[in-house]
Amino acid sequence: MLAPRSPEFAFTMGIDLSTKAIDLVKLRLDGLLGTLYRPDMVTARTDIPRRTDVGKLPPYKTPRHTLYGRQEGLCAGCNHHFPFRNLTVDHITPRSKGGTDHLAQLYRLRTGESADSR
Repeated sequence: MLAPRSPEFAFTMGIDLSTKAIDLVKLRLDGLLGTLYRPDMVTARTDIPRRTDVGKLPPYKTPRHTLYGRQEGLCAGCNHHFPFRNLTVDHITPRSKGGTDHLAQLYRLRTGESADSR
């Protein structure tokens, strides 16, 4: 068995445990290591650490995903929720009348729904 302070034994691991789970870990280590176990081998934080793996969210994959998120999955025509695959992109001002493909000029409609019903 390795000595508690040998380089092979020293490691740090972070997991979320309840207070009761921490007590059980200490009890098991005491039974497993016997006289080699010291209570300071297991420490517990009482504060809630901040996540460091998230920051600014990455941009959506495509303009369709952006529109779906902006409209929260709702059809702009009938205001019902639909899965991503059931909504198509339409223009507020048709391209034939000078409309552009800019995101502010686009919205999502249920597949087959006419833009006139809006």
